[in-house]
Formats: sequence, structure tokens, C-alpha cells
Amino acid sequence: MANISKLQAPCSLTTDFKSVFLPLYTASKVLRPSSQSDTQDADKIPRIGQLGLNIYSPAVEVPHYQTLLCAEMARKQNDYDHHQSVKSFWFSGSPLKQLSPEAITELCFRFSNHFPHSGDLSTVRGICVSASELDKTTLALLAGLKFNCVEIYIDASIASNDRSLSKIEAGLRLMSDYEHIRLNFKIRFGDQTHPGFLIRLLALLEGSNCQQIELVCQQTLQGDSTPEIMTSTHQLLDIHRHFDKLDWTSCGNNFFYAPQHENHALLKRRNLRMTPWGYHSQDINTQLGVGVGALSLIDDTYELNTIDPDIYQQCITKRKALPTTQYKLGRHCNDDLIKHVQELVCYHQTLIDVDDRDKLFSPLINQGWLRPGTAETALTDQGLINLNAIAKFLFSHINNAGYNAGDSQTL
Repeated sequence: MANISKLQAPCSLTTDFKSVFLPLYTASKVLRPSSQSDTQDADKIPRIGQLGLNIYSPAVEVPHYQTLLCAEMARKQNDYDHHQSVKSFWFSGSPLKQLSPEAITELCFRFSNHFPHSGDLSTVRGICVSASELDKTTLALLAGLKFNCVEIYIDASIASNDRSLSKIEAGLRLMSDYEHIRLNFKIRFGDQTHPGFLIRLLALLEGSNCQQIELVCQQTLQGDSTPEIMTSTHQLLDIHRHFDKLDWTSCGNNFFYAPQHENHALLKRRNLRMTPWGYHSQDINTQLGVGVGALSLIDDTYELNTIDPDIYQQCITKRKALPTTQYKLGRHCNDDLIKHVQELVCYHQTLIDVDDRDKLFSPLINQGWLRPGTAETALTDQGLINLNAIAKFLFSHINNAGYNAGDSQTL
């Protein structure tokens, strides 16, 4: 018998990997060796699929950070196949606060030489910035290093209707000279975000070379919704309807993609997967992260570097083992159920036969969160808002203790 109270369990409003899938994983502390034994190419197990590279920069300054990053990368020589095609190369976190223009240039050249495919035209080379960090000098540097994507963070969690957009407008005017650089935006909003401001902001971004918008709201949904959370849920549904009219694609309940974004085509081919880095092609099966608090995906295991800058610097400099946390799927995980939840978050519908649907989804259909069809079961508007709660209900129904045990884990 399904536990209906699970439908009322507290959940954050917007979806991400941490809220949907992380509770399925068990965490363990592991020391990554300072060096790996050399393995001949003929003896290595070949890895197929594409590769993602992520250089993470904390906001706090770490001396000689670019040297430490290169030294850590050398430790990971056996974690990837040199023949893997590099699909994405990102500078995430606070790279412009942490790294000088010379350091970014050095890292781009070093990694491009180490991964010869990273210069391919289909590769995304991106960097995360704030609107205030955009200036002519920075954009000229990024263009010269062949960056083709910039993710801009905007904090709109406290925004009155008449809040100025002048800084964002100035940044977009600068970006207009670099049409080859596509723009992603990550917007934090909440109950103190005036709907009028959000409408003006989105209209401004849509008029730029924007291809992706992510909305983040940390407010918690509960059984009895407060006026504050109702304000945010109404805003989120209004935004979905707005982007539907523009023929944008959405994933989860908070990622929106312009028609020219590659995820538009990947969704039609049902080739998307929710990851800690967002929604990406299922062909990317290795992610190498370097830096303080960097995350990697190697052989179906997530590995998180220490988040302590001093420990990171000491271990890399003195060639000591690096403390990491590994996340592996629990023993009782149901692959079919994971597939259904992945399809719901990626495509907002899942293919399932009638018998399995009635057995698995009946409480959610009765709640009005799922709508049964001939071949597929789809999210309703309320299901879209309660997507985190749907995942929590489904996974905890199969393995209650194992799923809830992961609630306190952190990626």
C-alpha cells in the first residue's frame, strides 16, 4: 500500500540532481592517491562516449591555483581515454575572481594540447560569470580563446517591480558584438521577486543571444502551502506558459532552452539525462572535474574533491593523497524506476504499460500530478510544480530507508 503522506513531504520547489537523484546514492570518504600507476594503452579498458571537462574555482583566493589544477589533472591520467571526444569544457564557480587572464589563457592552451579534440567546433567552451564581471577586456579575452558560451548569474531573490536592469542591459550591449558567444542565464528568484520585474527581465534576456535560462528557488513545498510559496509556484507556472508560446523547450521545472539550443533536438531524440551539471546528452559518460570542490563522474561513480582550499593546496603541493567523497548508487536501486523518473524530469512524460502504470503511478494520478495516456504517462501542471515530491514518493515507496538516508548528503 502506498504511503500517501509521502506526497506531502517537504521538497524544494525547483528541481536539480541533488533533490531528485542524490538520495539514491551512498557516500563514502576516499583518499585519491597522489599518483597513478602507468597503464599501457593496450592494457587500459577503453571508454566510449564523450568527455566533459570542468575546472572549478572557489571564490576564496588560492595561491598558484592554475599550477595546482594542472598537477591534479596529471593525477587523473587513467580516468579517461585519450581517444574520447571532448564535448564540453567549462570554467565554473568563480573563475574570474580566482584566475587571472594569464592563468585562464595558460589553462586553455594546456588543456587544448592535452585533449586534442577540445578544439572541435562542436565542443562547448564555457565560463560562469556575474553581470558585473563583463567588460570589453574580459570579452576580448574570451573571444580570443574561442569561448562560445557564457553563463551569467543573476540574483533576483529580492527585486521590486521598479528594480533597475541597467547593469544587465550594459552587459548585453557589450555581448552584442560577439554573436558567436551564446548566453546562458541562471536566475535566483523567490517570494520577494515581483512578477513584473521577472517579466521585464525575461523579455530583456530573450532579446539577446540567450539560449538557456535556469531558474533557482530554494523555497520549500509542503502539504499546506503558504502565501509566499504560492506566489513562487504561480510565477513558475506563468513562466512555463510564457516559454511554451515561444516554442522553447523545458526540462525539469526550471530549465528552458531556445529552439536553436542543442537540447531541443536531443529532447526530440529522447537522448537527455539529468546530471549535477544540468541536462546533457546521454553520450557524455565521463566528467573530469579539477579544483577545490570539483565534481567528477568516472565509471558511474561521482567523486567530489575536498571543499577545503587549504587541504587541497597542501595535498597537491606536497603530493599527498587528496580527500574526496565518492557517491555510488545503493544496492536496492531499481533501474526501471530510475529510467521512468529520468524521463519525467527530461521529457515530462514516460513510456510505461498499463499494468505497471497502475501499480506504480495510481496515487500520483489520483492526486492529479500525472495524466495517463495510451502509451505514455505525462506530468500535469501540478505535477510539474511537485516534480521533486513525485521523485521522492516513487523512490521512497520502493526503498524508503535507503532513499531518505541520503537527504543530508551534499554535492
